[in-house]
Amino acid sequence: MNSFAETIDAVFAEFGLDASYVPQTGDPVAVRVLPRRGDSLLDLGQTQIAIDSLFFELRRSEAITPAEDERLIIDGETYLIQAEPRIEDVSSLVWVLDTRKI
Repeated sequence: MNSFAETIDAVFAEFGLDASYVPQTGDPVAVRVLPRRGDSLLDLGQTQIAIDSLFFELRRSEAITPAEDERLIIDGETYLIQAEPRIEDVSSLVWVLDTRKI
């Protein structure tokens, strides 16, 4: 039986996109990411505004600790990580990166 980590790796291998992770210091690193669309909610007083965002998932096994203001390059397009990366899965295997195209 496959472990959950092996299943995650298989999903990234099958459906992931090749990307370069560009830290603020150091060299770019080749990674695989999964795109996922979603809306971010911006609170303005008692009003919430939905902002179309592009999220990417990045495996923690890639040995990267992403940070806000770093970048991903995918097919020649650059995406800025615009919020603190977070982990949402119970096993803590995948970073979720909230990005915008620049």
